[in-house]
Amino acid sequence: MGFKRDGVDQMLGIFILACMTGKSDTASVLPSDNPSVEPSVEPATEPNLPDDVDSDGYTEEAGDCDDWDPAVNPSAPEVWNGIDDDCNGWVDQDGVHRGNAVLNTVGVYQGQPYYFSDGCTGQIQRLNGFADIEINCEIDTSQPQSVLLLGERLQIIAEATVFGEETWQGTGVIAGSGGDVDWDTQMELTLTWSGLETDGGVSIQLSGMLDTFYLDGTLSGTFERIE
Repeated sequence: MGFKRDGVDQMLGIFILACMTGKSDTASVLPSDNPSVEPSVEPATEPNLPDDVDSDGYTEEAGDCDDWDPAVNPSAPEVWNGIDDDCNGWVDQDGVHRGNAVLNTVGVYQGQPYYFSDGCTGQIQRLNGFADIEINCEIDTSQPQSVLLLGERLQIIAEATVFGEETWQGTGVIAGSGGDVDWDTQMELTLTWSGLETDGGVSIQLSGMLDTFYLDGTLSGTFERIE
C-alpha cells in the first residue's frame, strides 16, 4: 500500500509541474499591449495636374482666371451671367442694349420759338470697357419749321470709356440731315448703368443736354440689354 501511494504522489507531482510549465510558456507568447514599433504611414501626395487644367488654351500664368472652367478665359465672350467670363476684371460689362428715347427741343427762328418732341430709337454696345452709342430720331415734319431747324432725321453718336463705372458723362455729336441745311453740333450725354445687385446690370439710363445759340433740348431714354 505504501508503494502504491508513493507512485500516486510521484504522478501527481509530475502533473502539477507540467501544468505550471504550460502556463508559463503560454504567457510568454502573448502579444504586448504597448508595442514598441508603430506602423509606418506614407504621406499623401497631390496629383500632378496639367498647366492648362480645363484645356481651353490658357493657363493661369496666361491670364485664365478660372482654370477649371473652359468657358472662362481671356478669349471667351462676356456673357450676362454674373461671372467675369473674359477675365478682364469686370463682371457683365459687355453687351448690347437697345431702347427708345424722347428728344424735346426748342428752336428760335426769326424771333419766334418753336417746340418739338420727337421719338428716337438707339443702341448702346459695350465691349471691353468701351461703349459705342448711336441714337436715331425721326422728326415729325408736320410741326412748323421742324425741317428747317431739325431736318428730317437726327443722329446722335458718341464713344464712351466705362471701365467699371456706374455713370459716364461725355460729349456726343448730334447731326441733322434732310433739312434745308444739314448741320451738326455737340451734345452733353450721361449714361447710368444699373448695378448687378439690383437687376444684373440689364438697364442703361441715357440723358442728354443740348445748348446752342438757336436750338436747346433734352434727351432721355431707357435701354435694356438684349445680349
